[in-house]
Amino acid sequence: IKKELGLHPYSKKLQQEVATLEAQRDVAGATPEEVGTALDAVSNELRYRELPTKTRRLGKSRMDWVRHPAVSAYRTYTIAQLEEMERVYSETLALAEAKTITGEIPEVEVTVEGLEPVKNIRRIDTRFREKQATYAQTKKQLVDYVNEHLPKEVRGKMLASVKNVKTELDLTKAIAQADKYAEQYAQKTITTQITSELKKITPRKAAGYRYGRFTPETQ
Repeated sequence: IKKELGLHPYSKKLQQEVATLEAQRDVAGATPEEVGTALDAVSNELRYRELPTKTRRLGKSRMDWVRHPAVSAYRTYTIAQLEEMERVYSETLALAEAKTITGEIPEVEVTVEGLEPVKNIRRIDTRFREKQATYAQTKKQLVDYVNEHLPKEVRGKMLASVKNVKTELDLTKAIAQADKYAEQYAQKTITTQITSELKKITPRKAAGYRYGRFTPETQ
């Protein structure tokens, strides 16, 4: 450490680094069952712990035992880590000792709605391409479709596009654009429906414990 940091062997920075490494080592060796005891030991023993530092008094170099920032570095790291370990261990123990609820999340059949508009616009497209509907009929069907099925945030833009249709190619492009909007809206609708159903069956957390729609008699 001295070589890498380029520090004086008794510098505060070096001793803080060493103290932190010692703290990491000591904490790493503690088992969950020992956390409480270790925490008490650190709190009590380090309260008056002193580390050596080199000082100069009356023109003479000597070693004195004085209070040093490394004490705080060690204590701060160690106590913080031990307290966190104690918290996690206590929560784990509480959960283990708590009444266990066994069971399974029931299967839920989700009825998905929102695909019909996509099917409808594709029927319009197929009938037009296969000459089962005329240009005028298809254009009117497209206007009716936009008014009935597309969300209002794109409805005005789509109606303006249909109004500007002059050729069969323009109409084909307008149908494709309506199909794109319909698919995007359907995906959003379906995602919302599925998410809503999943929230109903997913276990939730309350006061550190998970609960949800379980079947208690099922092991």
